Amino acid sequence: MGGQLDVYMMLRAKIESRLAELVRLDGPLDPLQGSLRHSLLAPAKRVRAVLTLVAARELGGRESDALDLACAVEMIHTASLILDDLPCMDNAATRRGIPSNHRVFGEATAILASIGLMNRAYGVAAASAKLSADQRAEAVGVLEWSVGLEGLVRGQHDDLADYRATMNEAQLETMYAQKTGALFAAAAECGAIVANNQAARPAMRKFGLDLGVGFQILDDVLDAHATSDRAGKDTSKDSGRTTFPSLLGVTEAAEIGRAKIEGGVGAAVAAAQAAGSDGRLFTAFASRLAEAFSELMPEFQGKLVVSA
Repeated sequence: MGGQLDVYMMLRAKIESRLAELVRLDGPLDPLQGSLRHSLLAPAKRVRAVLTLVAARELGGRESDALDLACAVEMIHTASLILDDLPCMDNAATRRGIPSNHRVFGEATAILASIGLMNRAYGVAAASAKLSADQRAEAVGVLEWSVGLEGLVRGQHDDLADYRATMNEAQLETMYAQKTGALFAAAAECGAIVANNQAARPAMRKFGLDLGVGFQILDDVLDAHATSDRAGKDTSKDSGRTTFPSLLGVTEAAEIGRAKIEGGVGAAVAAAQAAGSDGRLFTAFASRLAEAFSELMPEFQGKLVVSA
């Protein structure tokens, strides 16, 4: 696992460097640019962006060719966090261990920064010089799907709706697949696009959706079980809303989240093996995703293990 962790850290460092280049200032820092950089360049795990690079690498492509798409995925994710923290949504005071964007720059600037960041993401994907025109078009289409009315926007709407309080497990899972899973799916599928591996795209979408649903369930456990200082963001924000922990308790919910993350690994590994790789990075990535939660919740140490 140590070797794979080194790979993860190396890929994350490449993403950090490229993100800084993509939002490099050409003039004085103004509030809008400051707002955008405040959220995008804050310390973060870059999980979704790393997934794009891992998928490209495991499916026969070059991670360097996938770097701009990985950064586009991270820009979309960050833009969604800025919106998610607004008073009209989750009204969160902290994100990534620092004050949330609107607390520093005001709601209007935060919203505009989010819109600007989302559009910058599409621009970066569309201009990726190492991809063919067809690859760029396919990637932009996948990213649009992940954000749009079948993805993040729909999931966020349903998360905030009054009927959230009466959702059952199946309805919650559908919402989580849209709100969180869709961007994970797009991240993995973009890796297949970079690798020109069309056959792997369904497996990557399933892998990403399963990762996202499991991630969101474990995030609900974290929200119910950890302090804000430990989590690096506001917790207890799901109070009064239906979640897997509220339906099943934190222990069973954590196991469901772990199993969901594990669920997509087999198909991802098979796709990698068909491309001539061994798929170990997919397994290591999924394991790291689950185990990161146990680091924030020591009582789950050793209970969130993922295998192929």
